[in-house]
Amino acid sequence: SLSLSLSLSPLSVPSLCAYLRVGKITLTCSKDDPGTATFVKEDPTLTYNLAYTGKYGCLVGVGTGTGSPVTKPSGGGGSGGGSLSLGSILTIVFFSLLVVYFVVGVIIMRFARGAQGTEMIPNRDVWISVPGLIKDGALLIVSPCRGQGNYEKL
Repeated sequence: SLSLSLSLSPLSVPSLCAYLRVGKITLTCSKDDPGTATFVKEDPTLTYNLAYTGKYGCLVGVGTGTGSPVTKPSGGGGSGGGSLSLGSILTIVFFSLLVVYFVVGVIIMRFARGAQGTEMIPNRDVWISVPGLIKDGALLIVSPCRGQGNYEKL
């Protein structure tokens, strides 16, 4: 059987911060059964346990369209014939462009503007403010759940 867990994030609905709900679904494979879903129990409070037994609970080959079962890769060599995922490609492109941005920026700041030391960092004031902005964003997201709103009640 396969178990999935779904939770309603209090960050997406600030008014529900005190009432976090969790759904747990247990999938059981039965290739001949068309499928039945049942509510098992609410344990602990606000955690809903559901069970599904049927042919749609079986793991099948992803993207093959054949319906063949998923098999674990053999060996640990890591020399598979797969290609990079879109996320991997975007990450490589992002960091490559970031390096080019800093290298070209430092060269321009040094030779075109005569900057030295930390003044050579392109857009230095922006990069210095980034940690503070990240902290402010995190506090903005977390503060409604901690009851630290700055607004007066009407």
